[in-house]
Amino acid sequence: MLITDEGDWKITWVDDSSHGHDKALSIRKIMSQYPDAEKPTTYYIGDGISDISAACECDYLFAKKGLDLEEWCLSKQQKHITWTTFRDVEQKMREVVDSIG
Repeated sequence: MLITDEGDWKITWVDDSSHGHDKALSIRKIMSQYPDAEKPTTYYIGDGISDISAACECDYLFAKKGLDLEEWCLSKQQKHITWTTFRDVEQKMREVVDSIG
């Protein structure tokens, strides 16, 4: 979060993780509010190093082509969907929703 006060800027991080926001922790916190039988389908769209912690916390992981998250997924054999534009993401999400019925 960026806070401005009389021309001064101050960055406030969400948590003390190395990236300032442990995205996996945020996902787990939200998902813990649902009973197992009612957990929603989760999607995560990322591109970089700071997205790695969240990569295993979702049902569908979208990793931007040619960037750090995709390279990590390939090196770890992490299941993912490569994307180049948000239109790619939208199309795949529609396919998933349509298949669920």
